[in-house]
Amino acid sequence: QLVLREVADLIGDSDLHITGLALRATRDVVASQRSLATSESSAAALRLLYPQLVLLAHSPLLQEQSLDPLVALLDEVITLDIEGIRFEDFAHSLLSCSSSQGSSGSGSGSGSGSGASDARTASQPAGGAGGLALASKSAVPNLGLCLASAALCASEQRASWLITTLVQNLITAKKDDDASNNGGHSSSSSSSSGSSSSSGTGDNSTIINLSLRCLGEIGARRDLSTQSFLKDSVLLCFEKPMEETKMAAAFAFGRLAVGNMEAFLPATLAQVASEKHQYLLLASLKEIITVHAGALSASNTLCPQGDLGPYLDRILPRLMDGCHSDEEVVRGIVSECLGALLSVSTAVDAVLAALEALCAESNPRSRAIAAI
Repeated sequence: QLVLREVADLIGDSDLHITGLALRATRDVVASQRSLATSESSAAALRLLYPQLVLLAHSPLLQEQSLDPLVALLDEVITLDIEGIRFEDFAHSLLSCSSSQGSSGSGSGSGSGSGASDARTASQPAGGAGGLALASKSAVPNLGLCLASAALCASEQRASWLITTLVQNLITAKKDDDASNNGGHSSSSSSSSGSSSSSGTGDNSTIINLSLRCLGEIGARRDLSTQSFLKDSVLLCFEKPMEETKMAAAFAFGRLAVGNMEAFLPATLAQVASEKHQYLLLASLKEIITVHAGALSASNTLCPQGDLGPYLDRILPRLMDGCHSDEEVVRGIVSECLGALLSVSTAVDAVLAALEALCAESNPRSRAIAAI
């Protein structure tokens, strides 16, 4: 209890090294004393610590040295299932964008009682807005990772609720966009109508980005191919005007493919060939390769499909086609994909042969890709 109370003052983004050490120490204490952690006094100390953890998760300065222990500690705390800091409370504290959109987050919950409401209020920064209202663009990937990790540690029922809620966020956003567009055509002369439409797009972009990031993190570890409307909803986000949303969708689609390659990889490669959203789809492909290469995890637990070798004969031709693109950004990400493939042991020989072929081409762009 003393450790839990004292460590709260050390947690913040002013000194991330000390914060990382404090988080690790706290996680070790909680993990080794789980039976004592649920006692009334310890639960009270954890309730005081919990808002600090949520605030830290929102920090745009958060990096791996403190992010990893934060995720581990949140998983430990949330799985204790203490009233007021249960999984539902944590999910609501991240999914409640603002008072105008809070109803979508709170209405989707499974009813965690008055304690949950108190915890959500306590975990929100001063200013009266929900957590995501104050989240910077750079904080959204970290928030998605924290929420996804907590979901994977929670019960199947709670994880399923979150996945359904996130997909519904994407579907609702699409309906809102359609309604806004239709409203804009019917009342184009009304400036107030135009202002409302514009603000609506801005208001839901953060919740969309978080939903995409979280679904991608979950999808890399669990097969979500049977989830209704998921694939189409993610692909529709490629049409969004904001670049952050497009990249979040590319991230999500690539990570979802890791969970079930046969369900998602053919769609990715087919659309790369069609050249529509080619850069975004290649970014998705890069996520697939990076995860399989093990660059994001020391173990293979992040990659349920295991070896990328069986899919190499389908991936390499698409990358080689991209080498001849007129767009420099496309050629750049193709070179990144080829470089990442060299980290996959079963792909090294095939990739080196492809790079040697590029070096022999007369086209300087192709040779540049091999050099990069």
